[in-house]
Amino acid sequence: MHQRTREILNKVISDEIKVVSFDIFDTLLVRPVVAPTDLFKRVGLRVGFDNFKDMRIIAEQSARKNKPFFEDDITLDDIYKEFSRLFEVSADLVDRLKETELQVEFDYLCPRKTIREIYHAALDHNKEVIITSDMYLPKPFLESVLKKNGYSNYKKLYLSCEEKLAKGTGRLFEKIVSDYEAKGISPNEIIHIGDNQKADIEQAKKYHIQTRHVPSAINILKSKKKLYPLLQNHASTDNTFLVGYIANTLFDDPYASFDINSFFGKEIKNIALIIFGPLMLMFTKWMLEDAIKEGIEKLCFVYRDGYIPLKIYEKLAE
Repeated sequence: MHQRTREILNKVISDEIKVVSFDIFDTLLVRPVVAPTDLFKRVGLRVGFDNFKDMRIIAEQSARKNKPFFEDDITLDDIYKEFSRLFEVSADLVDRLKETELQVEFDYLCPRKTIREIYHAALDHNKEVIITSDMYLPKPFLESVLKKNGYSNYKKLYLSCEEKLAKGTGRLFEKIVSDYEAKGISPNEIIHIGDNQKADIEQAKKYHIQTRHVPSAINILKSKKKLYPLLQNHASTDNTFLVGYIANTLFDDPYASFDINSFFGKEIKNIALIIFGPLMLMFTKWMLEDAIKEGIEKLCFVYRDGYIPLKIYEKLAE
């Protein structure tokens, strides 16, 4: 753990802090993609629905535009009601798309392990832990995906789509402060940890909540002037998953050391992560696709050169 990250941990477990609040997405949990909407393409592929990604983005934008002015956020149901209205899609297909989106999120969301370590340190030091998120996904789903990834024993999940109050407007933090002042806990005894500079940091500070910023892995990757251009051409293609995985692995610790003037951060292991691993994956994928196209039913992976492609094939076969 980098020294700056350990300073966050030490702050969390210090006697001055009684309540620790964590953001979810890009803080506790990460997606292996460049942009969250990249997962919508996976939803469309599973259902066999062309152009789903673009249509889903439009439906969410429309739902946000048409929501009541006094509500800060929308629900997943609101989005799919708008999807059905805009594109005249049957109720059965809407239900299938919605359930598939939830399943895709569940399958791909994984923990940011360094932040999970801080989360558990807070619990171990008897801090009251809450989770605070601006998100349209339903509460039972988020509770299940948090549990799957090792997050439990928190006191409350403050969710914008349920409270109709958002971090981005500050009103969700206002509610948190009000709830804890009623228990005799002052705002400066609360600390919030998140990746969004405006919603997580600036808005929380307006209500005198202490904060710590943990930049998202993909934003850290984009700040690396030599590394990101190497990967940038892949970010808007199906290889968004490779770029997202590389970012999440390199920058799980938000303050991990990485030489910005280097392609690989001067770590030999990063050559495998950034170049050799993706190259072997794409080669094995091409080989399998070509075998299917040519009707080849048996593949023989000859050791030693075939060892890594075999292991990749076994993973793909799962």
